[in-house]
Amino acid sequence: GTQQLLKQGLSSWSVELGKVRQNYGLVSNDYGRDLITSGTWRYGLSNSFTFETHAEVTTGLANAGVGGAWLLGQAGVLTGALAHSGGSGQTGSQASLGYNWTDSKFNVAFSGTRTDGSYQDVAALYGSLPARASGSATVGYNTDHIGSFSLSYLYQQYPGQTASRYASAGWFKSLGRATTLSVTANQDLVNTNLRSVFVNLTWAIDARTSASVGMQHDNSGNFFTASTSRATPSEGGWGWNAALRQGDDQSGGQGELDYLGRWGRYAAGVSAFNGTNYAYGDAQGALVFMGGHPFAARQINDAFALVSTDGVPGVPVLLENRPVGRTDGNGQLLVTPLNAYQNNKLGIDPMNLPADLRIARVDAVATPSDRAGTLVEFGITPVRSASVTLVDAAGKPLPLGSRVQVNGNSGSALVGYDGDVYLDTLAAHNLLTVQTPSGRCGARFDYQRPADGTIPQIGPLACTPKAKP
Repeated sequence: GTQQLLKQGLSSWSVELGKVRQNYGLVSNDYGRDLITSGTWRYGLSNSFTFETHAEVTTGLANAGVGGAWLLGQAGVLTGALAHSGGSGQTGSQASLGYNWTDSKFNVAFSGTRTDGSYQDVAALYGSLPARASGSATVGYNTDHIGSFSLSYLYQQYPGQTASRYASAGWFKSLGRATTLSVTANQDLVNTNLRSVFVNLTWAIDARTSASVGMQHDNSGNFFTASTSRATPSEGGWGWNAALRQGDDQSGGQGELDYLGRWGRYAAGVSAFNGTNYAYGDAQGALVFMGGHPFAARQINDAFALVSTDGVPGVPVLLENRPVGRTDGNGQLLVTPLNAYQNNKLGIDPMNLPADLRIARVDAVATPSDRAGTLVEFGITPVRSASVTLVDAAGKPLPLGSRVQVNGNSGSALVGYDGDVYLDTLAAHNLLTVQTPSGRCGARFDYQRPADGTIPQIGPLACTPKAKP
């Protein structure tokens, strides 16, 4: 069933075509033989009910179903789904139902799924059959002083296997502003001799760096763990993590170095456990074609935006007030990730831009759809500008507030102190017409835009009186 409510009238859809990836992490380029097509469509029938349908088709199998999510006011969210499959002379169905409710103190969640006949989905063709029945229940309670408590129950029964039932209890407490302590106990309700206990203490060293130590006890013995990590900054940069484990016949450690760049995420690491030693590397990214140009980008799992500064390169771009990169030689930058169907604040930093640019806006809001992009333009245009000093025939600055027209244009600028006026609509050859309290005068000058983007100072220019008509 659906886990997402959509606003009334809003819809989302996706279509996939490909082959199933097999032996992931073990064998490179290992894919199933048959082509698979799947699609999903969601629609907000109202602000409290979202309808969903999903279908999968491949050689020897067709699977389709419908579902929905219903917001019960302040009473929680109810979800449900029905699906049917058929192929190779076998048919089956699946039904699921779920409910969750949360407030400031309590949280409750229940879900259950049951299959009948020979129900299958695409995943079942390449792995195990779906569970005949499964269910879970979770109850939580938060307190202000002694922490948060939770109880959960899990049930699963696969074809030809004995049903599994598990229960767990947990406690979580913040110890000050930077330290947390958690305890979790698990019990197998079928094999009652199987149980485990986890204790973990975590410190937040700074905004990106943390460390933790833990202890685990189960039927195989006691284990002790220690780890530390530094998160990769969202704007790009380096991150790392390292971990050690000590226990009965399961001792070792691992370390990894990550780098998030403009064109993707890269990682390399080493691992050594119980005499098994190996090193690995990983690279993730995306290729997008938008606005007439291809872009190599970070992996896109949600949504993205193409920022345009009208050909101006090197402009710093911000996402939610955090730097995410600079525009390329074409004045463009692909920004990811953005949150689909939400307002994402994008901006540019104009402080280091040349002074001879006119900027229409420095902030914008992008609201892309799921796994799609949107174009965001900031309207940066070069201007031919200068600060011009105007004087009268006696060499005295023109009066404050005199109006200046450039080349007969309809707009005008005002003379400031010391006869200075800022003009940004200049041509190679310019004729100024000035209206002063004592009459009209004119001045001429040539203009050449400086290569360094600065605003030149021109003058003083004598404003020659014009004869009264």
